[in-house]
Amino acid sequence: MTTRSRILGILASTALVVTALTGAPAAAAPTRYEAENAPAVCDGTIDSNWAGFSGTGFCNT
Repeated sequence: MTTRSRILGILASTALVVTALTGAPAAAAPTRYEAENAPAVCDGTIDSNWAGFSGTGFCNT
């Protein structure tokens, strides 16, 4: 194998790895679903102290 073909192989492999590792960025879901009045049973405490929580309480077990 010549030096040129080795370099081309390395460049092709590097390009493939970079393409595989830089996929589409993650995005948040466009719809927010909340079930405030859903019937549920909680064996823990009803809390609302988590960052980003928007409801009246969640079951913290």
